[in-house]
Formats: sequence, structure tokens, C-alpha cells
Amino acid sequence: MLSSVSLRVRLFAIFGTMSLLMFICSIAMLWHATEINNLIKRMVQKELVIYKISQKLEVSLANQKGLLTFFFVDGNQEWLDSLETFQTDFERELNQVLNMNLSSWQRQILQEISEKYIIYKTETLHAVEEYLENPATINISEAHARQRDHHFNLLYLCAKLGTEQWDDIIEEEIREIERSEVFKQAGYLAIISFTILCPLFFFLLYKKILGPIRDMALQTGSTFQASSQNEIASLEQSLGNMKKGYDQANDELTRSRKNLVEAEKMAMVGELAAGVAHTIRNPFTSIKMRMFTLSRSSQLSNDQTEDLKVISEEIDRIDNVVTSFLEFSRPPKIKLEKHDLKEVIQSVGKLMEFKLQGKNAELTYDFQPDLPEVLIDYDRMREALLGLLTNSCEAFVGSGRIVIRTASGYDPNDGNVVEITVRDDGPGIPESIRDKVTSPFFTTKDEGSGLGLSIVDRIAREHGGKLSIIPTNTGTKIRIRLPM
Repeated sequence: MLSSVSLRVRLFAIFGTMSLLMFICSIAMLWHATEINNLIKRMVQKELVIYKISQKLEVSLANQKGLLTFFFVDGNQEWLDSLETFQTDFERELNQVLNMNLSSWQRQILQEISEKYIIYKTETLHAVEEYLENPATINISEAHARQRDHHFNLLYLCAKLGTEQWDDIIEEEIREIERSEVFKQAGYLAIISFTILCPLFFFLLYKKILGPIRDMALQTGSTFQASSQNEIASLEQSLGNMKKGYDQANDELTRSRKNLVEAEKMAMVGELAAGVAHTIRNPFTSIKMRMFTLSRSSQLSNDQTEDLKVISEEIDRIDNVVTSFLEFSRPPKIKLEKHDLKEVIQSVGKLMEFKLQGKNAELTYDFQPDLPEVLIDYDRMREALLGLLTNSCEAFVGSGRIVIRTASGYDPNDGNVVEITVRDDGPGIPESIRDKVTSPFFTTKDEGSGLGLSIVDRIAREHGGKLSIIPTNTGTKIRIRLPM
């Protein structure tokens, strides 16, 4: 039956019971402490005060009786003064206790004492007056007889008040002792229950939670020592390592998927390029030769010559597209040799002179001095730089400026590197398509093939480097980073 109850319910039940025990014990202790405090306050401020006053009243009555007797014996007025003082004290003590919060029986006895004391005081006053009128004939026994009953009644009532008050104090003490005994037994029971529940709670916590967490940490790569010291931290660390491994595997899978897609595209482009090369290239070559012969042998007007020139240029453009397809689908194997990047870049600049002049563009260089030679494929690197400069020229509207900069640097993955940066002040590449421009067949031009930057990116990767598009406020900035 217990095995069908979930671990969460069992832990909550045990922990809830322990918490409830603690709560009940705390409330009971607070209540008991409050009751004891109230009892002590009541004893000190009321019950013991009443008992003490009852004793004082008895003593005061006895003193009053004695002083009256002394007066009757020798007639000394000082005994009357002392008697008056005791009477005043008696009335003050009596009024003090009557103003307290009394029980019904306490108030009843005190009221009776007050009433009888008025009578007793009156009778005492009459006896004194009679003595003062005729002191020679006064009989002390007869003088006392008139207030004797009242005196003894008052003594009885004061004694009764003291006795019953003391009995109440004893009963209150007994009740408190019995209640304390009950609380003590309940406390023992709570301690025993808590002592039983604590090990059970920690057993379930260790057996069902910490133990599996430690096993999981060990299974996910943690050491026994680390998992023994701190199960949670060990599991967190091992899961973090697993997450890193998963992220790395996911990155590798993403790259593999991307390479697979690119390989499929290349295979498709290869088939398409091969078909285009065999189907279109040879007829275009024949057409170009015939047009060249026609332009040489015929007397053509200027318009006809211009038309033949346009047709020839369009055929050349188609031939260039076919060549790009072939080059992208079957790139040649690179031959790495040491070259001076400054010479390579300047040779590309000379090739681009006429195109730059036609676009009214200015090309400047910013070479780092003493830059070491780098292992590159001369032709392929020239091709990459030509592609970048061509893109910059085609982006200009009216005029523009291109700066080629070389510099050395350091990459955490590749170590020492050489950077070639081509920057222009053209319209730039929108941020929304910045991640797509190196994808095959992506283009924003009406007549582009979408392979220009893809080929440059491939050439950089063939050299073990990387092509990056650097965000700028104006223009375009493209960097090729090569390992030194």
C-alpha cells in the first residue's frame, strides 16, 4: 500500500507532520507561558494581596480591641489616637481590596466585613463616649460587651477570607501543576515522534533523492569524490559538461548538415554545369567565330557593328556564367606556395584599372610593413580578390573609393593570422541579408548568378581561412583571414 504512494506525497506527509508537531508545540508553549505569566501576575497583584490584607485586617482588629482596653484602664488619650490610626488603616486596606477585580465570594465576604465594621466602629465610639462622660463608674467588661460579638464576627470573617483565599491559591497551584504535567507528557510524546520522523525523513531524502542524484552524476561523468562531497553541485557540473558536449555535437551536426546540403547543391550544379557546357558552350563558340568572320568580311554600318558587339558581349557573359558554374561545382585543387600578399594585391589592382576608371572609382592600399610571406594558391587568391573588387565596383553609383588593407593578428583557434580587408564606401550590405550573401545562388542583382561571394568564401576556406563581413555604418567591409 505504501509503495503506491508517490515519493513527493511521502516526503510532504512526513515533513508536514514534523512541521505540525513543531507548530503545535510552539503554540502550546506560548500559551502555557502566557498562562503562567498571567497566574504569577494574578497571584502577585491580587490573590496574595488579598490574603495579606486579610491577615492585616485580623491584626488590626486585635490591636483595636487592645487599645480600647488600655484606654478603659487608664483613660490615656494617646490610646484613642492610636486606635483612630488603626481604624483609618483598617478602612484604607478594606477599600483597597474592594476596588480590586474580585470574585463573587470574595466580594460577598468583604462587603459583609465592611458592613459589620461600620457597626463595630459605631459601638466602639459609643463605649468611648460613655467612658468620657463618667469614667469612675465604667465597668471594662460591660464596656466591651456591647461590641464583643461584632468584634468576634469580624475576626471570624477576616479569618474566613484568609483561609478561603489561601485554599484558592493552593487549588490554583495544584491545577497548574497538573496542567504542567500534561504539557510535559505531551512534550515527551512530541519529542519521541519528532525523533522517529527525522531519521525517516532523512532516510527517504538520502535513499530516494540524494542517492539517485549521486548515481546520475556518476553516470553523467562526475567523479565519486566530487559526487560524495556535494551531490547537487556535482550533478550540475556533469550536466553542464553534457550540455557542452551536446552543443558541440549539435554544432557538428549542423555543420555536417550544411555541408551535406552544399554538397547536394554542388552535385546538382555539377550536373547542370556539365550539361550546359556540352550543350551551350560549343554552339556559342561557333557563333562567336562566325560573328568575328562576319564582322571582318562584311561592310557593316555603325549600328550593325554595335549590334554585333553587344551580341558578342552577351555571349561572353553567358560563357562567364557557365564558367562560374563549372568552377563552383568542381573547384581546382589548390597549390600552396609562399607569396607576398602585397604583390598579389597590386597585380589584381592593375587588372582592375580599366574597370575602376569606367566606374570613376579610386583604389588605395594600406599595407602593413614587413608582413611575412603566406602560403597561398596564387591564382585562386587573385580570383577571390578580383571577385571582391568587382562586387565593390558594381555597387558604386556615380563614383566611389576602395581601400585594401593588410595586417597581421591573432586568432584563438588558428594562432597567428594575416588579414586582407577590402572596404568601399558604396551602399553597403543590408543587415537583414548579411548572413545570406555567401550562400550559393543568393543574389540581389537582376543579372547576377549568386556565386561571386560564395566562390570567395570557398577559396578562403580552401586556404584554411575564413571570410567575414564586418558591420560598418557606411559602405561594405569584407575581411579574409588566413593562417600564417
